Amino acid sequence: MGQTQNDCDGVLGGDSPLSAAGVAYARAAAALIARREAQISAEEAQAGGQDGQGLADGAPPPPPSALVMTGTLRRYSEHVECLAARVACDAERRVALRLQALNQLCAGK
Repeated sequence: MGQTQNDCDGVLGGDSPLSAAGVAYARAAAALIARREAQISAEEAQAGGQDGQGLADGAPPPPPSALVMTGTLRRYSEHVECLAARVACDAERRVALRLQALNQLCAGK
Protein backbone atom coordinates (compact mmCIF):
# COMPACT_ATOMS: atom_id res chain seq x y z
CA MET A 1 0.00 0.00 0.00
CA GLY A 2 1.27 3.46 -0.79
CA GLN A 3 2.22 6.18 1.64
CA THR A 4 -0.65 7.95 3.40
CA GLN A 5 -1.00 11.48 4.69
CA ASN A 6 -0.76 10.11 8.23
CA ASP A 7 2.56 8.48 7.33
CA CYS A 8 3.83 11.91 6.27
CA ASP A 9 2.64 13.37 9.57
CA GLY A 10 4.22 10.59 11.64
CA VAL A 11 0.86 9.16 12.73
CA LEU A 12 0.49 5.37 12.80
CA GLY A 13 -2.81 3.99 11.54
CA GLY A 14 -6.01 5.93 11.05
CA ASP A 15 -8.11 6.36 7.93
CA SER A 16 -6.22 9.02 5.99
CA PRO A 17 -5.98 9.43 2.21
CA LEU A 18 -2.94 8.55 0.14
CA SER A 19 -0.23 11.19 -0.09
CA ALA A 20 1.07 12.30 -3.50
CA ALA A 21 3.77 9.63 -3.21
CA GLY A 22 1.10 7.08 -2.29
CA VAL A 23 -0.94 7.94 -5.38
CA ALA A 24 2.19 7.61 -7.54
CA TYR A 25 2.84 4.20 -5.99
CA ALA A 26 -0.78 3.12 -6.59
CA ARG A 27 -0.55 4.19 -10.24
CA ALA A 28 2.72 2.28 -10.68
CA ALA A 29 1.16 -0.82 -9.09
CA ALA A 30 -1.85 -0.48 -11.42
CA ALA A 31 0.47 -0.26 -14.44
CA LEU A 32 2.34 -3.37 -13.28
CA ILE A 33 -0.90 -5.33 -12.86
CA ALA A 34 -2.16 -4.17 -16.28
CA ARG A 35 1.13 -5.28 -17.92
CA ARG A 36 0.91 -8.66 -16.21
CA GLU A 37 -2.70 -9.14 -17.29
CA ALA A 38 -1.74 -8.26 -20.88
CA GLN A 39 1.18 -10.69 -20.72
CA ILE A 40 -1.09 -13.50 -19.53
CA SER A 41 -3.59 -12.67 -22.27
CA ALA A 42 -0.86 -12.76 -24.94
CA GLU A 43 0.46 -16.07 -23.62
CA GLU A 44 -3.03 -17.56 -23.69
CA ALA A 45 -3.59 -16.29 -27.23
CA GLN A 46 -0.34 -17.94 -28.38
CA ALA A 47 -1.35 -21.17 -26.69
CA GLY A 48 -4.80 -21.15 -28.27
CA GLY A 49 -6.67 -19.17 -25.63
CA GLN A 50 -9.17 -20.73 -23.32
CA ASP A 51 -9.54 -24.10 -25.05
CA GLY A 52 -9.30 -22.23 -28.36
CA GLN A 53 -12.67 -20.60 -27.77
CA GLY A 54 -13.29 -16.97 -28.60
CA LEU A 55 -16.48 -14.96 -28.59
CA ALA A 56 -19.37 -15.83 -30.91
CA ASP A 57 -18.34 -13.06 -33.33
CA GLY A 58 -14.86 -14.58 -33.67
CA ALA A 59 -13.18 -12.04 -31.41
CA PRO A 60 -10.65 -13.38 -28.93
CA PRO A 61 -11.77 -13.74 -25.32
CA PRO A 62 -11.20 -10.72 -23.09
CA PRO A 63 -7.98 -10.67 -21.09
CA PRO A 64 -8.13 -12.00 -17.54
CA SER A 65 -8.72 -9.49 -14.80
CA ALA A 66 -7.03 -9.80 -11.42
CA LEU A 67 -9.24 -10.19 -8.38
CA VAL A 68 -8.45 -7.34 -5.99
CA MET A 69 -8.83 -8.08 -2.28
CA THR A 70 -8.70 -4.95 -0.15
CA GLY A 71 -9.65 -3.45 3.16
CA THR A 72 -12.39 -0.88 3.60
CA LEU A 73 -10.25 2.11 4.62
CA ARG A 74 -10.00 5.23 2.46
CA ARG A 75 -6.43 4.55 1.28
CA TYR A 76 -7.42 1.11 0.04
CA SER A 77 -10.36 2.55 -1.90
CA GLU A 78 -8.07 5.15 -3.49
CA HIS A 79 -5.66 2.40 -4.50
CA VAL A 80 -8.48 0.40 -6.11
CA GLU A 81 -9.65 3.55 -7.95
CA CYS A 82 -6.18 3.77 -9.54
CA LEU A 83 -6.52 0.17 -10.70
CA ALA A 84 -9.95 0.86 -12.18
CA ALA A 85 -8.73 4.01 -13.91
CA ARG A 86 -5.82 2.11 -15.47
CA VAL A 87 -8.20 -0.35 -17.11
CA ALA A 88 -11.18 1.96 -17.62
CA CYS A 89 -12.63 -0.07 -20.49
CA ASP A 90 -12.48 -3.22 -18.35
CA ALA A 91 -13.46 -1.63 -15.02
CA GLU A 92 -16.81 -3.40 -15.01
CA ARG A 93 -14.96 -6.73 -15.22
CA ARG A 94 -12.54 -5.99 -12.39
CA VAL A 95 -13.73 -7.39 -9.10
CA ALA A 96 -12.70 -5.67 -5.87
CA LEU A 97 -13.53 -7.68 -2.78
CA ARG A 98 -13.59 -5.28 0.18
CA LEU A 99 -13.13 -6.97 3.55
CA GLN A 100 -12.96 -5.18 6.87
CA ALA A 101 -10.83 -8.06 8.15
CA LEU A 102 -7.98 -6.79 5.93
CA ASN A 103 -7.83 -3.38 7.63
CA GLN A 104 -4.69 -2.67 9.65
CA LEU A 105 -3.39 -6.23 9.72
CA CYS A 106 0.09 -5.13 10.74
CA ALA A 107 -0.08 -1.48 11.87
CA GLY A 108 3.68 -1.10 11.37
CA LYS A 109 4.87 -3.89 13.64
